Order: sequence, then structure tokens, then C-alpha cells
Amino acid sequence: MRGTTTNVMGRWLKIDGNTVDCSLPYIGRNDIPHMKTRAEVRMDSKLEFNAEVQNYLLKLEAKKKRGIVTFSTRYGGDEYQFNITVDNTGRAFIRVTPENRDFIEYEGNVYGL
Repeated sequence: MRGTTTNVMGRWLKIDGNTVDCSLPYIGRNDIPHMKTRAEVRMDSKLEFNAEVQNYLLKLEAKKKRGIVTFSTRYGGDEYQFNITVDNTGRAFIRVTPENRDFIEYEGNVYGL
């Protein structure tokens, strides 16, 4: 990671059935350089989409008292790999890896269990 930690409020990642609702900030590098308009640059600063969940897998690790959810989704010509680790305190650690950009990690709390 090249960046530093930043606190963010009012953002979310929701999984409901086979749909993911994502509203997360994104700061990273696009690995495919091309000329962009100002609107495209602003869109690159966030991950906001509703999309279908693919390859969903839940792995429970009872000894470590945590669960790991992995899935992928496609939106806007990019594929995203999600890895979410939830511990027994309700803390979530999220790693999002876009196909053509740097990965980014988030930490937050789980609500609505």
C-alpha cells in the first residue's frame, strides 16, 4: 500500500441475497493508463454500484472465531474480488481487488446481523 489510513463515515457494503450494494471511497492507481475526462477521474475516486454477486463462498473458522466471505462481481467493465473477514466482535476487514487497479482495504463494523 502506498497510502495512509483515512477515517470514512457514511459508506457501506451490503450483501442481500445475490446482490451487492457498494458505496466505498477508492484511492489507488489505474493500471491501464488512458486519457480521462474530469467526470471519469471523479468516478475513479469511489466504488459505487449495485451488481450481482458471483462465486460466493463462506468459510467459518471456529477456532479463530471468525468467518471469511469471498465473492466477485462485475460492474462498469471491471471485475472486483471481495474478501471480507468478520470476527466474533462484529469487526469487518474488507479487501477489494479491482481487475485493473490497485487493491484497497477497509475496516469497519457489521450491522444488521
